[in-house]
Amino acid sequence: MNPTVMSILKYAATGIIVVALGALAGWYFYLRQQGVTLTDVTRGRGLSTVVPSFNAPGGNTLDNIAAGLSNAADKVASLVQGDTQQPSGKLWHIDRTPIAGVGFETTAGTSSARIIYAQQATGHIFTADPATQMAERISNVLVPKTYRALFARDGSFVMQTVGEDGFIHSVAGARPEPTQEGDDTSTSTPTLGRELPRNMRALALDPVRKTLLWVAADNGGLAIMSSAWSASGTRLLATPVGSWRLFASAGTSYAVLGGDESAPGYAYRIAKAGALSPLVKNIPGLSFLPSENPAVFLYSSALGTAPTLYVKTTASSSPIALTVHTIADKCVWAPGKAQIAYCAVPAETAGFSLAGWYRGQAHTVDSWWEIDAANGTAKEVYAMQRAEGGSLDVRQPVIDPSGNVIAFINGVDQSLWLWRIH
Repeated sequence: MNPTVMSILKYAATGIIVVALGALAGWYFYLRQQGVTLTDVTRGRGLSTVVPSFNAPGGNTLDNIAAGLSNAADKVASLVQGDTQQPSGKLWHIDRTPIAGVGFETTAGTSSARIIYAQQATGHIFTADPATQMAERISNVLVPKTYRALFARDGSFVMQTVGEDGFIHSVAGARPEPTQEGDDTSTSTPTLGRELPRNMRALALDPVRKTLLWVAADNGGLAIMSSAWSASGTRLLATPVGSWRLFASAGTSYAVLGGDESAPGYAYRIAKAGALSPLVKNIPGLSFLPSENPAVFLYSSALGTAPTLYVKTTASSSPIALTVHTIADKCVWAPGKAQIAYCAVPAETAGFSLAGWYRGQAHTVDSWWEIDAANGTAKEVYAMQRAEGGSLDVRQPVIDPSGNVIAFINGVDQSLWLWRIH
């Protein structure tokens, strides 16, 4: 054969081999990237979470926990028996997985209350008994991407998720009945309750009266809506802005505009007819917490330095600046008429950013303080930063009806904790 032809064939064969190898390498890296993406999507939907069975008091078998969690012995102690070695027995690490929301449910005719909460990845609903430190799962319906859950005192709930369509989906349901041993609904799609309007924002729930508040699109604009648990929504008032934070407490509705140090904040009481009655005006970095008494409330101002906490005890009195530096979002009012509040107070507040804290970009190291609003005094009652090594950033605190325990979410990892006041 002609040497020239032979040379051409060699170069052609070499080129084909190089192209084939390049194509195979490209295909390999493409499949690898798709696998990483699929894993991320699966994890984000909560589909990588092992669905526990119900052979143990906490709703999880040892094998389930060992398969799904890195430290089985530690997790079993937390989920089934509780952390019994917490300093002074004051703290209980209820659930180490990210939590969407927490509340207290009460049983008619008794003074005891149980914690009720939902996990983010699965939407499973649990109850936990502060007295026995035992947890029980009562819902086995998989609801991926659950980011918010609100609970009423009878155990009914509102749960919000982000759907594949990008919309916020909300469902209201009655307290689930505990799943019996051997039941498995993980392969079915039962409903938890009735569907609520799409894209409900700034959702708030009065846990006793079961009144809902939210911001919704309305005739090309926005409106603050309200409804009883089983009724359709009623427009309270039209609004040109949607960045409200809403509160429903003891039959009274509140709307707060703020949360950013660069803009003034305002807090209003919403009258029955929809009119706004100003409570706090022109406060930068505003955080607000109403009480059962409409004339009594806490609010704070954050300006990039130490936040200042104020209390107002009567409609005609001037606000009192307290000696503790924290925000009202870290506080909860004790039940009763004594005007006592408990606040998580950061050990360090220099350079504190309220907007950054809301976004989860900044964290604090907190201790619990008791606030006597009537006297305008405050005292430290539990130094969590020393007991827990400085890792607890209190968010969404809720207190039981007896005023003995507070459940809260740790902003660092979104896990669920309980503090025993008495």
